[in-house]
Amino acid sequence: MKPTKAILWGLLLFSTVTFAQDLTSIKATDSLKVDSVYVGFGSSNQKNNQKEIDREMAYEKQQRKAEKAKEKAENEAKDRERDMKKQERKLEKQEKELKKMANKQEVIADAEQEVSKAKEKVQEAQEDLVKKTEKYEKNLKKGKLSPNDIADFEKDKSKRLEKIEDLKKKIEKAEKKLSKAKN
Repeated sequence: MKPTKAILWGLLLFSTVTFAQDLTSIKATDSLKVDSVYVGFGSSNQKNNQKEIDREMAYEKQQRKAEKAKEKAENEAKDRERDMKKQERKLEKQEKELKKMANKQEVIADAEQEVSKAKEKVQEAQEDLVKKTEKYEKNLKKGKLSPNDIADFEKDKSKRLEKIEDLKKKIEKAEKKLSKAKN
């Protein structure tokens, strides 16, 4: 099987990188030896040392920049998360407020319906009482009523009047409930 160009280039690149790394480590140890032994001799050695120091400082500066960028990104992510939570709380609060308003509208609608039903019942009871009274008076004029019928009518009339009063009280309660719900 023939090695492909990509494999050959990969091997070449790998061997070049490892060779450069080995060379760098040798150069670093040699420069340390040279610096310690030949301090002050030769300007080229000092230039190389200064270049190395400059490279190290540039590398450290890049690392600091990278760390600051990373911290900034983390802080921005935290800020976004905090803002999202804040928005969620706002939405929850708005939803609660909407539910509260919907419930209030329901209570108002129920109270209004209760008032109208109670008023209808009072009106029906009053109309019924008027009809019964007219019928009673008609029969009374004709002389068709016995003393028992008269007593029964009076009892029935008093019960109907009590019922009407109870319904009127119910209307008052429903109206109070309605005004309370509106406030």
